[in-house]
Amino acid sequence: MRYAELTADEIRGLDKRATVLMLPLGSCEQHGRHLPVLSDTIIVTRIAEAVEQRFPTQIALVPTVWVGSSSSHRRFAGAVSLDAVSYAQYLRDLCQSFIRDGFRKILLLNGHGGNIDPAKVALRMIKDAHPEVIVVLASYWELAEAVIQAIRESRPGGIGHACELETSLLLFLAPGLVNLEKATSGGQFRESKYLGRDIYEASRVYVAVDHDELSPSGVYGDPTKASKEKGERLFNGIVAALGEFIEEFQSW
Repeated sequence: MRYAELTADEIRGLDKRATVLMLPLGSCEQHGRHLPVLSDTIIVTRIAEAVEQRFPTQIALVPTVWVGSSSSHRRFAGAVSLDAVSYAQYLRDLCQSFIRDGFRKILLLNGHGGNIDPAKVALRMIKDAHPEVIVVLASYWELAEAVIQAIRESRPGGIGHACELETSLLLFLAPGLVNLEKATSGGQFRESKYLGRDIYEASRVYVAVDHDELSPSGVYGDPTKASKEKGERLFNGIVAALGEFIEEFQSW
């Protein structure tokens, strides 16, 4: 069900201990020279809508939060961002609105890497204030790692930002917004055994990096390996993986 399309009476009548309230988290920032600034929001919204269609009575889908924590993109045009502390507080307050209304299972479906750390802080604050509530943060690429890794063609370092994954998904979801002729690969911060090369290689240390330090274009990865056909396979696999999690989450 689409939360925004329900009346107040319909929301009041929901079984809020069983219903999973799903809140997609997007962003607005540069995605290289070939993708639009709202790429993360478009992708995570379409994934969430597809999953809601599979569970129309078990999920209450809230409109996507289109602004994220994107300070690492601030030197590129188009970045609309909350700082990490403000974003954490915003998510806490937003979730508390739903909690006050009776919801007890909340899924933050994340579509932007910069949201992860402040969202984790928000979850801790929510848990401290509402120990009876379960709030889960899940980035779609982590839930669907197995299928994404099986489909990707790029080497380690090829998936990160405006990369093979995101470009393929948008070629399938919104091809008119992609200019593949302008796609260029972007590198990592530096070669080191302590730093992972893309989102599927864990780093042993953490360092705050701005995207202009990664590449002049802001791309982290290899969008030249992207295709519409690959995007369709990735999208369907991601939706299926998220559906598997929803099936389990309902019993938590």
